Amino acid sequence: MELPSSGTEDRIQWQLICAEKENPMRTAARPLSIDFYPWSAVTSSARFVQFCVQYASVALIYYDFTLTFDRELRYIWKRPLSISMLLVAFCRYSLIANVVFALGLVNKLNGLRSMGEAERSPPNSCDNAYIVAASLSLLGRIGILSILGARTCAIFHYNRIMVAFFSILGLAVMVLAVLHVPYVSCNGKKLNKENRNVAGWINALLIKSFQAVDALSVLIVVYELLSTALLAYGCFRSLRIAGNFKWDKKGLFFLILQEGLLYTGFVTVFTTATMVLTYAAPLGSFASRSLNALTLPISGMMMARFLIHVREWKRPDGFTATHLHVAPSEMEFQHSVDGPLPK
Repeated sequence: MELPSSGTEDRIQWQLICAEKENPMRTAARPLSIDFYPWSAVTSSARFVQFCVQYASVALIYYDFTLTFDRELRYIWKRPLSISMLLVAFCRYSLIANVVFALGLVNKLNGLRSMGEAERSPPNSCDNAYIVAASLSLLGRIGILSILGARTCAIFHYNRIMVAFFSILGLAVMVLAVLHVPYVSCNGKKLNKENRNVAGWINALLIKSFQAVDALSVLIVVYELLSTALLAYGCFRSLRIAGNFKWDKKGLFFLILQEGLLYTGFVTVFTTATMVLTYAAPLGSFASRSLNALTLPISGMMMARFLIHVREWKRPDGFTATHLHVAPSEMEFQHSVDGPLPK
Protein backbone atom coordinates (compact mmCIF):
# COMPACT_ATOMS: atom_id res chain seq x y z
CA MET A 1 0.00 0.00 0.00
CA GLU A 2 1.13 3.55 -0.78
CA LEU A 3 0.87 6.42 1.67
CA PRO A 4 -1.99 8.75 0.63
CA SER A 5 -0.51 11.99 -0.68
CA SER A 6 -3.23 14.24 0.74
CA GLY A 7 -5.95 14.27 3.31
CA THR A 8 -5.26 14.09 7.02
CA GLU A 9 -8.00 11.57 7.77
CA ASP A 10 -6.89 9.30 4.90
CA ARG A 11 -3.29 9.32 6.12
CA ILE A 12 -4.28 8.49 9.70
CA GLN A 13 -6.66 5.74 8.56
CA TRP A 14 -3.94 4.27 6.34
CA GLN A 15 -1.50 4.12 9.25
CA LEU A 16 -4.05 2.53 11.57
CA ILE A 17 -4.85 -0.17 8.98
CA CYS A 18 -1.16 -0.94 8.45
CA ALA A 19 -0.55 -1.16 12.20
CA GLU A 20 -3.49 -3.48 12.71
CA LYS A 21 -2.40 -5.78 9.87
CA GLU A 22 1.14 -5.89 11.23
CA ASN A 23 0.10 -6.80 14.76
CA PRO A 24 -3.63 -6.80 15.60
CA MET A 25 -3.07 -7.55 19.29
CA ARG A 26 -0.86 -4.50 19.76
CA THR A 27 -3.45 -1.96 18.69
CA ALA A 28 -6.15 -3.66 20.72
CA ALA A 29 -4.12 -4.03 23.91
CA ARG A 30 -2.78 -0.49 24.21
CA PRO A 31 -3.90 2.96 22.98
CA LEU A 32 -1.67 4.35 20.28
CA SER A 33 0.65 7.06 21.59
CA ILE A 34 1.22 10.21 19.56
CA ASP A 35 4.86 9.23 19.02
CA PHE A 36 4.15 5.73 17.70
CA TYR A 37 3.69 7.09 14.18
CA PRO A 38 6.24 9.90 14.11
CA TRP A 39 5.36 11.16 10.60
CA SER A 40 1.58 11.32 10.84
CA ALA A 41 -0.59 14.39 11.33
CA VAL A 42 -1.34 13.15 14.83
CA THR A 43 2.19 14.09 15.90
CA SER A 44 2.21 17.59 14.42
CA SER A 45 1.48 19.33 17.72
CA ALA A 46 3.93 17.18 19.65
CA ARG A 47 6.66 17.75 17.08
CA PHE A 48 6.05 21.50 17.15
CA VAL A 49 6.34 21.56 20.95
CA GLN A 50 9.47 19.42 20.78
CA PHE A 51 11.09 21.80 18.29
CA CYS A 52 10.14 24.80 20.46
CA VAL A 53 11.63 23.23 23.60
CA GLN A 54 14.81 22.18 21.81
CA TYR A 55 15.36 25.55 20.12
CA ALA A 56 14.58 27.37 23.37
CA SER A 57 17.18 25.26 25.17
CA VAL A 58 19.82 26.13 22.56
CA ALA A 59 18.96 29.83 22.83
CA LEU A 60 19.12 29.71 26.65
CA ILE A 61 22.43 27.82 26.69
CA TYR A 62 24.19 30.25 24.36
CA TYR A 63 22.60 33.28 26.02
CA ASP A 64 23.96 32.16 29.40
CA PHE A 65 27.35 31.37 27.86
CA THR A 66 27.45 34.87 26.36
CA LEU A 67 26.61 36.47 29.72
CA THR A 68 29.31 34.56 31.62
CA PHE A 69 31.93 34.35 28.86
CA ASP A 70 33.98 37.33 30.05
CA ARG A 71 34.20 36.12 33.67
CA GLU A 72 34.66 32.50 32.61
CA LEU A 73 37.54 33.48 30.36
CA ARG A 74 39.11 35.60 33.10
CA TYR A 75 38.70 33.26 36.07
CA ILE A 76 38.79 29.83 34.42
CA TRP A 77 40.51 29.69 31.05
CA LYS A 78 43.25 32.26 31.71
CA ARG A 79 44.32 30.47 34.88
CA PRO A 80 46.77 27.54 35.10
CA LEU A 81 45.43 24.16 34.07
CA SER A 82 43.33 22.68 36.89
CA ILE A 83 40.52 20.25 37.68
CA SER A 84 37.98 23.09 37.79
CA MET A 85 38.83 23.92 34.18
CA LEU A 86 38.01 20.34 33.18
CA LEU A 87 34.77 20.37 35.20
CA VAL A 88 33.62 23.61 33.57
CA ALA A 89 34.31 22.11 30.15
CA PHE A 90 32.20 19.09 31.10
CA CYS A 91 29.38 21.30 32.39
CA ARG A 92 29.34 23.14 29.06
CA TYR A 93 28.72 19.92 27.12
CA SER A 94 25.28 21.18 26.03
CA LEU A 95 26.87 23.83 23.80
CA ILE A 96 27.51 20.96 21.39
CA ALA A 97 25.04 18.26 22.45
CA ASN A 98 21.85 20.33 22.20
CA VAL A 99 22.82 21.70 18.79
CA VAL A 100 23.57 18.19 17.51
CA PHE A 101 20.19 16.93 18.69
CA ALA A 102 18.39 19.97 17.24
CA LEU A 103 19.95 19.20 13.85
CA GLY A 104 19.00 15.56 14.22
CA LEU A 105 15.36 16.44 14.84
CA VAL A 106 15.07 17.82 11.32
CA ASN A 107 17.43 15.21 9.82
CA LYS A 108 19.94 17.85 8.79
CA LEU A 109 22.79 15.54 9.63
CA ASN A 110 22.11 13.31 6.62
CA GLY A 111 21.73 16.12 4.09
CA LEU A 112 17.93 16.54 4.05
CA ARG A 113 17.00 20.15 3.41
CA SER A 114 13.23 20.43 3.70
CA MET A 115 10.87 19.68 6.55
CA GLY A 116 8.65 17.73 4.18
CA GLU A 117 11.46 15.36 3.31
CA ALA A 118 12.44 15.04 6.96
CA GLU A 119 8.94 14.03 7.97
CA ARG A 120 8.76 11.26 5.34
CA SER A 121 12.17 9.77 6.09
CA PRO A 122 13.09 7.24 8.78
CA PRO A 123 14.26 8.74 12.07
CA ASN A 124 17.73 7.18 11.86
CA SER A 125 19.46 10.55 11.70
CA CYS A 126 17.55 11.73 14.75
CA ASP A 127 18.33 8.55 16.68
CA ASN A 128 22.03 8.83 15.84
CA ALA A 129 22.05 12.47 16.91
CA TYR A 130 20.28 11.50 20.13
CA ILE A 131 22.94 8.87 20.88
CA VAL A 132 25.72 11.42 20.29
CA ALA A 133 23.98 13.96 22.53
CA ALA A 134 23.37 11.35 25.23
CA SER A 135 27.02 10.30 25.08
CA LEU A 136 28.15 13.90 25.53
CA SER A 137 25.72 14.27 28.42
CA LEU A 138 27.74 11.66 30.30
CA LEU A 139 30.53 14.23 30.55
CA GLY A 140 28.02 16.75 31.84
CA ARG A 141 26.83 14.34 34.52
CA ILE A 142 30.41 13.68 35.63
CA GLY A 143 31.03 17.40 36.06
CA ILE A 144 27.72 18.10 37.82
CA LEU A 145 27.89 15.16 40.21
CA SER A 146 31.53 15.89 41.05
CA ILE A 147 30.81 19.51 41.95
CA LEU A 148 27.67 18.70 43.94
CA GLY A 149 29.47 16.02 45.92
CA ALA A 150 32.66 18.04 46.43
CA ARG A 151 30.99 21.11 47.87
CA THR A 152 28.84 19.02 50.24
CA CYS A 153 31.82 16.98 51.42
CA ALA A 154 33.82 20.20 51.90
CA ILE A 155 31.32 21.35 54.54
CA PHE A 156 32.04 18.14 56.47
CA HIS A 157 35.81 18.51 55.97
CA TYR A 158 35.84 15.50 53.64
CA ASN A 159 34.57 13.00 56.15
CA ARG A 160 35.40 9.51 54.85
CA ILE A 161 31.86 8.23 55.24
CA MET A 162 30.46 11.25 53.40
CA VAL A 163 32.98 10.93 50.58
CA ALA A 164 32.33 7.19 50.23
CA PHE A 165 28.55 7.70 50.23
CA PHE A 166 28.52 10.31 47.46
CA SER A 167 31.13 8.39 45.47
CA ILE A 168 29.02 5.22 45.48
CA LEU A 169 25.79 7.08 44.74
CA GLY A 170 27.41 9.08 41.95
CA LEU A 171 28.91 5.92 40.46
CA ALA A 172 25.48 4.27 40.47
CA VAL A 173 24.02 7.26 38.60
CA MET A 174 26.77 7.10 35.99
CA VAL A 175 26.37 3.33 35.46
CA LEU A 176 22.63 3.76 34.86
CA ALA A 177 23.27 6.68 32.51
CA VAL A 178 25.73 4.60 30.48
CA LEU A 179 23.26 1.69 30.27
CA HIS A 180 20.60 4.02 28.92
CA VAL A 181 22.66 5.65 26.14
CA PRO A 182 22.49 2.86 23.48
CA TYR A 183 18.69 2.73 23.66
CA VAL A 184 17.75 6.40 23.42
CA SER A 185 15.32 7.04 20.59
CA CYS A 186 13.56 10.07 19.17
CA ASN A 187 10.23 8.23 18.92
CA GLY A 188 10.71 6.05 21.99
CA LYS A 189 10.36 2.76 20.08
CA LYS A 190 13.53 1.29 21.54
CA LEU A 191 11.96 1.39 25.00
CA ASN A 192 8.43 0.38 24.03
CA LYS A 193 7.29 -2.82 25.73
CA GLU A 194 5.96 -4.03 22.37
CA ASN A 195 9.47 -3.99 20.96
CA ARG A 196 10.87 -6.00 23.84
CA ASN A 197 9.27 -9.25 22.65
CA VAL A 198 12.54 -10.66 21.35
CA ALA A 199 14.49 -13.63 22.57
CA GLY A 200 17.70 -14.02 24.50
CA TRP A 201 20.24 -11.39 25.41
CA ILE A 202 18.54 -8.66 23.33
CA ASN A 203 15.44 -8.82 25.48
CA ALA A 204 17.59 -8.79 28.62
CA LEU A 205 19.42 -5.67 27.48
CA LEU A 206 16.19 -3.87 26.63
CA ILE A 207 14.73 -4.74 30.02
CA LYS A 208 17.85 -3.41 31.73
CA SER A 209 17.59 -0.17 29.75
CA PHE A 210 13.89 0.15 30.60
CA GLN A 211 14.69 -0.28 34.30
CA ALA A 212 17.64 2.11 34.04
CA VAL A 213 15.36 4.93 32.87
CA ASP A 214 13.25 4.66 36.02
CA ALA A 215 16.16 4.16 38.41
CA LEU A 216 18.22 6.95 36.84
CA SER A 217 15.50 9.58 37.21
CA VAL A 218 14.95 8.58 40.85
CA LEU A 219 18.63 8.45 41.82
CA ILE A 220 19.32 11.88 40.31
CA VAL A 221 16.61 13.45 42.46
CA VAL A 222 17.87 11.57 45.54
CA TYR A 223 21.45 12.71 44.88
CA GLU A 224 20.46 16.35 44.48
CA LEU A 225 18.14 16.47 47.49
CA LEU A 226 20.58 14.67 49.78
CA SER A 227 23.51 16.85 48.75
CA THR A 228 21.52 20.02 49.43
CA ALA A 229 19.99 18.76 52.69
CA LEU A 230 23.38 17.70 54.04
CA LEU A 231 24.87 20.97 52.82
CA ALA A 232 22.29 23.00 54.73
CA TYR A 233 22.67 20.79 57.82
CA GLY A 234 26.45 21.20 57.78
CA CYS A 235 26.17 24.97 57.45
CA PHE A 236 23.75 25.39 60.34
CA ARG A 237 25.72 22.92 62.46
CA SER A 238 28.82 25.01 61.91
CA LEU A 239 26.90 28.13 62.90
CA ARG A 240 25.75 26.48 66.11
CA ILE A 241 29.23 25.26 67.00
CA ALA A 242 30.75 28.66 66.32
CA GLY A 243 28.06 30.34 68.40
CA ASN A 244 27.63 32.99 65.73
CA PHE A 245 24.33 33.12 63.85
CA LYS A 246 25.22 36.14 61.75
CA TRP A 247 25.99 35.40 58.14
CA ASP A 248 29.08 36.80 56.50
CA LYS A 249 27.52 37.41 53.10
CA LYS A 250 30.92 37.78 51.47
CA GLY A 251 32.31 34.55 52.86
CA LEU A 252 32.87 31.25 51.10
CA PHE A 253 30.56 29.56 53.58
CA PHE A 254 27.61 31.74 52.62
CA LEU A 255 28.44 31.41 48.92
CA ILE A 256 28.34 27.60 49.03
CA LEU A 257 25.01 27.51 50.89
CA GLN A 258 23.44 30.16 48.66
CA GLU A 259 24.39 28.36 45.46
CA GLY A 260 23.22 25.03 46.90
CA LEU A 261 19.79 26.38 47.80
CA LEU A 262 19.43 28.14 44.44
CA TYR A 263 20.28 24.91 42.66
CA THR A 264 17.71 22.93 44.63
CA GLY A 265 15.02 25.56 44.26
CA PHE A 266 15.42 25.75 40.49
CA VAL A 267 17.05 22.68 38.95
CA THR A 268 15.51 20.09 41.27
CA VAL A 269 12.08 21.27 40.14
CA PHE A 270 13.00 20.11 36.62
CA THR A 271 14.54 16.82 37.74
CA THR A 272 11.55 16.03 39.95
CA ALA A 273 9.15 16.85 37.10
CA THR A 274 11.20 14.60 34.80
CA MET A 275 10.92 11.76 37.31
CA VAL A 276 7.14 12.23 37.57
CA LEU A 277 6.75 12.28 33.78
CA THR A 278 8.83 9.11 33.48
CA TYR A 279 6.21 7.25 35.51
CA ALA A 280 3.05 9.17 34.55
CA ALA A 281 3.50 9.54 30.78
CA PRO A 282 3.28 6.61 28.34
CA LEU A 283 6.57 4.79 27.95
CA GLY A 284 8.55 6.17 25.01
CA SER A 285 6.21 9.12 24.44
CA PHE A 286 7.43 12.66 23.88
CA ALA A 287 5.82 13.74 27.17
CA SER A 288 8.07 11.39 29.15
CA ARG A 289 11.21 13.09 27.79
CA SER A 290 9.89 16.60 27.10
CA LEU A 291 12.13 18.25 29.74
CA ASN A 292 15.35 16.45 28.79
CA ALA A 293 16.48 19.35 26.62
CA LEU A 294 16.42 21.69 29.63
CA THR A 295 17.07 19.71 32.80
CA LEU A 296 20.70 18.62 32.50
CA PRO A 297 21.89 21.67 30.48
CA ILE A 298 20.49 24.07 33.09
CA SER A 299 22.13 22.01 35.81
CA GLY A 300 25.44 22.27 33.98
CA MET A 301 25.01 26.02 33.53
CA MET A 302 24.49 26.54 37.26
CA MET A 303 27.46 24.36 38.20
CA ALA A 304 29.70 26.29 35.79
CA ARG A 305 28.47 29.54 37.34
CA PHE A 306 29.24 28.19 40.80
CA LEU A 307 32.87 27.48 39.90
CA ILE A 308 33.16 30.95 38.39
CA HIS A 309 31.80 32.44 41.63
CA VAL A 310 34.34 30.45 43.66
CA ARG A 311 37.18 31.69 41.48
CA GLU A 312 35.83 35.23 41.74
CA TRP A 313 35.66 34.85 45.52
CA LYS A 314 39.44 34.36 45.56
CA ARG A 315 40.09 37.87 44.24
CA PRO A 316 41.82 40.17 46.73
CA ASP A 317 39.28 42.92 46.00
CA GLY A 318 36.30 40.55 45.91
CA PHE A 319 34.68 38.50 48.64
CA THR A 320 36.22 38.49 52.10
CA ALA A 321 37.22 35.44 54.08
CA THR A 322 34.55 33.93 56.27
CA HIS A 323 34.53 34.61 60.01
CA LEU A 324 33.31 31.08 60.79
CA HIS A 325 36.29 29.15 62.09
CA VAL A 326 34.59 25.81 61.43
CA ALA A 327 33.79 26.58 57.80
CA PRO A 328 35.81 24.80 55.12
CA SER A 329 38.93 26.77 54.36
CA GLU A 330 39.75 28.03 50.91
CA MET A 331 42.56 25.52 50.51
CA GLU A 332 40.35 22.66 51.69
CA PHE A 333 37.56 23.38 49.21
CA GLN A 334 39.87 24.20 46.31
CA HIS A 335 41.65 20.87 46.84
CA SER A 336 38.69 19.12 45.19
CA VAL A 337 37.53 21.56 42.52
CA ASP A 338 40.64 23.64 41.84
CA GLY A 339 43.58 21.33 42.36
CA PRO A 340 46.21 20.77 39.69
CA LEU A 341 45.63 18.05 37.18
CA PRO A 342 47.66 14.89 37.80
CA LYS A 343 50.68 14.60 35.57
